[in-house]
Amino acid sequence: LSIKDLFIKDNKIYFSFGNLLNKCFHLNIFRSDLNQKFLEFEKFFTHKECKDSRSGISYQHIGGRIVSYKDNQILLSVGDFGDEATPQDKNSIFGKIISINLTNKDFEIISMGSRNAQGLYYDANDNVILNTEHGPTGGDEININNSPNNNTIENYGWPIVSYGTDGEKSFPKSHKKFGFIDPIKHFTPSIGIS
Repeated sequence: LSIKDLFIKDNKIYFSFGNLLNKCFHLNIFRSDLNQKFLEFEKFFTHKECKDSRSGISYQHIGGRIVSYKDNQILLSVGDFGDEATPQDKNSIFGKIISINLTNKDFEIISMGSRNAQGLYYDANDNVILNTEHGPTGGDEININNSPNNNTIENYGWPIVSYGTDGEKSFPKSHKKFGFIDPIKHFTPSIGIS
């Protein structure tokens, strides 16, 4: 569907992309040794859970940002693919930011309640994750995760709360009132944040 990010670490090149396979949408990462003459990519990360393309799911909310993380891991943002049932489901990969171990490819959910996080940064000095997220109509967010891998999964509230609207649908605005983490900044109207 489209390449979402390109990432280089330890002489390896990675790229994430949305893929339609057997009428089902996936987010994949492929990688290759970094070589100026020939790149032979192999599948690095995929997941069994996918979104049925016949169910009206949108492939525009893919996420796909890759950044370096601690302990030989990377972070990957995974969008909700337009399915509002998954960001609050701890058994789903969609609407999450996950860490992936570069050696054994195991993954762990770091945060949830995201619609389409496309900006992602890890500050190793302070152990903080900063992400930016596209809201619906308005409600683009800047979020800070101050406790990654602290045995808690931070929750940013999508689709229960948002500073944006979705057509006729409006959401409660205060994240904290509903037990979620408020963004440090939000933008309405949207600015197409990344």
